[in-house]
Amino acid sequence: MFQFQKFAGVIALAWIVSLPSTCWAHFLWLVPQNHSGSEVQLYFSEGPEPDNPKLLQKLTQVTAQAFRNEGKPVNTAFEFNSDQTVLSARSAGATAWRLDHTYGIFGQESKSLLKYTAASVACGWEGMGANDHVHLPKDGMDLLPTIDGTKLSLQLFHLGEVASDLKVDFQSPNDHQSLTTNAKGILEIPNVTPGVYAIRTLAEDTTPGTHEGVAYQSTKHYTTISFVVPDMTKAKLVSSNAGELGELPQAITSFGATAIGDVLYAFGGHTGGAHSYSNDEQFNKLIKLDLSKSKQWETIAEGARVQGNALVAYGDQVILVGGFTAENAKGEKSRLVSQASVQKFDLKTGQWSDLPSLPEPRSSMDASVLDGYVYAVGGWAMNGNGGETKWHETAWRLSLANTSKGWESIAKPPFQRRAIATASHQGKLYVVGGMEPDGDTTTETCVYDPATNSWSTIGTITGVPMNGFGAALFEMNGRLVATAVDGSIQQLDDATGTWEIIGHVGTGRFFHRALPVSKDTFVIFGGANMEVGKFRELDMVQLSQ
Repeated sequence: MFQFQKFAGVIALAWIVSLPSTCWAHFLWLVPQNHSGSEVQLYFSEGPEPDNPKLLQKLTQVTAQAFRNEGKPVNTAFEFNSDQTVLSARSAGATAWRLDHTYGIFGQESKSLLKYTAASVACGWEGMGANDHVHLPKDGMDLLPTIDGTKLSLQLFHLGEVASDLKVDFQSPNDHQSLTTNAKGILEIPNVTPGVYAIRTLAEDTTPGTHEGVAYQSTKHYTTISFVVPDMTKAKLVSSNAGELGELPQAITSFGATAIGDVLYAFGGHTGGAHSYSNDEQFNKLIKLDLSKSKQWETIAEGARVQGNALVAYGDQVILVGGFTAENAKGEKSRLVSQASVQKFDLKTGQWSDLPSLPEPRSSMDASVLDGYVYAVGGWAMNGNGGETKWHETAWRLSLANTSKGWESIAKPPFQRRAIATASHQGKLYVVGGMEPDGDTTTETCVYDPATNSWSTIGTITGVPMNGFGAALFEMNGRLVATAVDGSIQQLDDATGTWEIIGHVGTGRFFHRALPVSKDTFVIFGGANMEVGKFRELDMVQLSQ
């Protein structure tokens, strides 16, 4: 049976750590290959790094469980690369992995059955909510790593309970030591640098048995858990002062916004409580914040009451695209009607005028300007009369140099999604995340290339699927940046098509907007967080060069 020992009045499982002392002291490791955790490599080595690839041949039939959220995991097979040196598994949107494998009998005189559990998890940070993490199953070890500046905190759990006074083998890019958790199951590691980190534990069961006809005297169960510590110093929160810098006149979500230089514009949005929709709870003012001159927003025009709309800039104009109107008064049954209208506001004359309407009503969508065209993508059409809501399969563009031609269709997107985020980047249109007709959310990134009129899919943004719901996306100084509800600030690596975490804000938001105001500074405003509600304050973030 498993050995038990009493620590400070608490019964805890006694875990025995054996540091590798000979070349055969190899263990299984699942090591994430990107910040999102969607790809892992399987190693059989002394630490979380590759070793002799021939040792992997015995593991080709092993499968791992990929966890996208707290729901059912996806069993995922491993595949060798072309030269049979790397064994990888991929699952879009996964943030945690686990595999269990009985390796066999080891030992000369006193034989032991070797069992391995290898796992990987995502590294978190202060300010993340409980729903921003994916936990491993409670039938084994779980690890919650949190980075705060350069201090790493590791909290360990066993069978769902805090693993206090637990001895672990800790490995970092430049260190390897034996540590013991405190009464809260926590290890504090100062002065960490970005890279791959891991812990290893050993539990020994002295119950004898047989495996494949061979007797053994005990079972040694090794658990390894790996994670990547991102470089959180590339994006720094420089200001978040409610009432002092850019506090919105009302807290709004699901609105359109754009920037011209360091001047921000916003229109539309929802001002009411969660799931409460009425005409009175839709913001109908075009507001402006000139960061070079003022700390407060000013109203420059009024317009239709809409939300789930987009707002883009072109020259001296801001253009309102789509959205839905709540035709009912507060307290009445909701009548939500998607709009096809498109209007431009001339900043010189201060007047609204109509542009060609969308070919179909569209809300919960987004729009971006690319090479003189405004693109409208995603969303749905609600008719407000109890009829079926139509999820759009189409996407359109309008030439702003010749609007009389009207909207023209582009290649059919490989998705039906609402609550997406779009931005133009390096001559292409990028679409991040959204909710799908079955109610699932996704962190997938799709790319439209006007040169070939075709779509492709690249890496997911990091985090749980909810991170793709109501995210914000923008380009600044040649970089594509996303912000999400877990508070992460992420940047696309153009060379690999993968996203990396570069920083975080104190509290994340969704259905917000984030826009650049200089070559190295952007602002986050509006939106909401399920734990704290709607925001009026503005966060200003500076990116390192």
